[in-house]
Amino acid sequence: MIALYFIPVLFALGAIAWFFGTLVAGGAASVLLPFIILMFGTANAAPSIALASLIANPTRAFVFAKYINWKVIRYLLPGTCIGAVLGAYGFTQLDSHLITLLVGIFLISTIFQEKLENAGFRLISKAGWFFPLGLVVAFISGIVGAIGPVYNPFLISYGLTKEDLVATKAFNSFVMQALKLITYGSFGALTQEIMVIGLCLGIGGALGVTLAKKYLLKMDKALFKKIMYIFMPLLGCMFIYQSL
Repeated sequence: MIALYFIPVLFALGAIAWFFGTLVAGGAASVLLPFIILMFGTANAAPSIALASLIANPTRAFVFAKYINWKVIRYLLPGTCIGAVLGAYGFTQLDSHLITLLVGIFLISTIFQEKLENAGFRLISKAGWFFPLGLVVAFISGIVGAIGPVYNPFLISYGLTKEDLVATKAFNSFVMQALKLITYGSFGALTQEIMVIGLCLGIGGALGVTLAKKYLLKMDKALFKKIMYIFMPLLGCMFIYQSL
């Protein structure tokens, strides 16, 4: 059982991670991964983060509900559902180090995304492409635990604004995390300790999302993109370090 002094620590970590994660359109769960691994071990990390996200992301989806891009969701969500189940099963079977390394390399490569955009290159120009994207990202997320920022370059390339980005990802993530949790539970990967960790992080995360709303709405679009393109490579370095 988790020591009582961990509870306020987890609550604070969740609040801080989801506050800043909302401002940069993702990464809260990814930032939390090394802390959870350090404190409670690798086996507890992915299911705990999934439960925390299941609590925090509905808050984010509700707060920004009017900005959800339903056209993107229509194509993204089916792929996400399939990938989430397969990835959560893979978590119980596979070593995630290589996948974590590849995700880190991709996130670092987003340094060049802004230059490609300025040159007129679009990663995604048709909504139909979001089905395979959702499948692949959700599959990897089920194994690694969290890779939400991977969506960002594709959604921005398609034309989503900062509010659209946060809201659409939050709704998609809610469904993905629910399916991952069901699958984790089916294969015996959920324990009482994981439930406590996830609940503390998630409740803190819900508070962080609520506090972040007014700051995101006031944030300049150019500043938002600049912060995001700084944050994602840094997160990529963290993934690579974690994989090694």
